[in-house]
Amino acid sequence: MPTQEELDAIYSNNRLGQIAFEGASESYKSGQRGLLAGSPDTLAARELLNLQMRSAHALRNNGTAKAAQSKKTLALGAVKVNWKAEDGTTHELMQELWEEFAKNPNLDGYGTIHNTESGWHNGVFQAGNSYTRQLVRVTDNPNRVPLKLQAIPAEMHDVLFNGTSEQDNISTGIKFKDSKPEAYYFREGLYEQNWFGSENPFKHTIVPADEIIHIFDRTSPGQWLGIPELASVLVTLYEIDELSDATIAKQKSAQAISWIIENTNPLAMTPVGVATVTEDKDGSDKVITNAAGGGTQYMQKGEKIHFSQGTDIGANLPILIKTQLEKIASSINLPYHSLTGDTNGLDFSSLRAIAIELRSALTYLHHFRTIPLGLAKVTDRFKELAALRFDVSTAKASYQLPRWYGVDDLKDSQSNLLDLSMGATTIQRVLDERHLTIEEIEESMAVLESLGLGHLIGAVPDAGKQVTNNEANANSSE
Repeated sequence: MPTQEELDAIYSNNRLGQIAFEGASESYKSGQRGLLAGSPDTLAARELLNLQMRSAHALRNNGTAKAAQSKKTLALGAVKVNWKAEDGTTHELMQELWEEFAKNPNLDGYGTIHNTESGWHNGVFQAGNSYTRQLVRVTDNPNRVPLKLQAIPAEMHDVLFNGTSEQDNISTGIKFKDSKPEAYYFREGLYEQNWFGSENPFKHTIVPADEIIHIFDRTSPGQWLGIPELASVLVTLYEIDELSDATIAKQKSAQAISWIIENTNPLAMTPVGVATVTEDKDGSDKVITNAAGGGTQYMQKGEKIHFSQGTDIGANLPILIKTQLEKIASSINLPYHSLTGDTNGLDFSSLRAIAIELRSALTYLHHFRTIPLGLAKVTDRFKELAALRFDVSTAKASYQLPRWYGVDDLKDSQSNLLDLSMGATTIQRVLDERHLTIEEIEESMAVLESLGLGHLIGAVPDAGKQVTNNEANANSSE
């Protein structure tokens, strides 16, 4: 059996001389990219504050970044909560209490529960993490169920705090017990502690983990810190901005051309612009003329001027920018045409396929992020508090995804009718896709009946008859 020294030698030879992948080399090209050891959270904590600030800056100043965030949040929409009784019908009392809470759920009084969901999506996009605290507020609370939500800026989470000598099991601002978060450490003050110092820079507000709704995307086992969605394309955004600025500057300079005249008689020189006289180092006067673009410049005898201008990428510029924008759209799970509005080269089939793919991505985010990490925790706490005063033990929350709009609503409706007639789907699934409940349909039909418009119910083409229509038409072969 080889000794440890022999194993080290074999490892060293394989590592330095027989590298199978270029990405594993130690050449200048690869440098030290990514060669830092540690858990996903400790690695993220080193860079998270910088990434969050740069992401926030991009969203304030970069139109593409801002469009990406707003389009992503708009596409996700809001999930609706319906409370059901044991028999599957609406639990009237619980639904009434929830609607009361949903109209005014936030401690600061801002918006509805849908605004809160939008804040979760924006927070994860910008900072990688969204923190919301669940509080019990009886006073100054008009709601019968005393639950209130408090949004906490992601930057307040002290991800660099790993405890003191007297504290154990604290890592990246989270105290753990049996691998589960037990408490979160938030800064009492943000910017003054982070940048300008304070009397006690380690002073924290410690919040129990069961009060915190922490929403983020886990991409590695044991990960508890999310990464901003723009992190992987921030450099690309900077480069597009710099490329656009350079192209615009070059175009401006190309239009600002002066006539250059070589003057063989210096005494007849007529300078253009405002001349200022300063004293040179040897005591003589020195005349400095501020020339204006587009004017005529006179040169001294014997002087010549040569223009040197680099070449650009010419016709490849639009292709490069489009490729970079496609890269940005792909990284945030948005179609390129949704991000840019460019539908050139896309036909109906392509748009429909892209819409289906986008629907799958958004459905995934709702089922794996919005509902289990956010809404489910709110509804669980809401029912717990409501049960203290009301008989709602049988109420069960269900979550209805937002309406997905296709490329052609008429064809989607006909497709739904065909699926229903063949038993390939259920009424509940169709209603869920349209963000409706059976109770809402029944209520709408009752309103039509009361207005004398009952004849409109069902007055649509029966596309289901196509299932049994087997007769040949003019385009069919015998």
